Amino acid sequence: MTGNDFERELVKILADEFGLISFNNKNRKEAQIGRSSHFAPYLDDCKIDIWIKEGVDTILHDFAFQAKKRIEYRKTTESIQPEILNEIESDAIPVLVNRIVRRPKRKEIEVGTFVTLKLEDFISLLKRLEHAELAEPSIEQEEV
Repeated sequence: MTGNDFERELVKILADEFGLISFNNKNRKEAQIGRSSHFAPYLDDCKIDIWIKEGVDTILHDFAFQAKKRIEYRKTTESIQPEILNEIESDAIPVLVNRIVRRPKRKEIEVGTFVTLKLEDFISLLKRLEHAELAEPSIEQEEV
């Protein structure tokens, strides 16, 4: 699997999880999420790999996704490079999504997929979640 394949897979994952229509090479007008290189090359130039259609109601607009695939070979390892977060040109929260695979011989073995954020962005997200939870009455409060 190449890095572009991983970008396509990430688009599909996000589309499925958030109920969006992903680009499938035939539905350009209907697509709500896709690879920046197909829809908005200027985003790709800003190090943002995932395009989300303007006007679509989704929290994903708050994030600027960079997808990377890292391969661990027998004797060398490509490390996660979080400095790319500083290169993403966006007002949205930069998110680095890494797929780590091992290639001991010929076949790739997936280690996992990981998300990296800057600490200040992670704290900001936690505070937003905390405020959202405080704003919504809990089930226990509704029963009283």
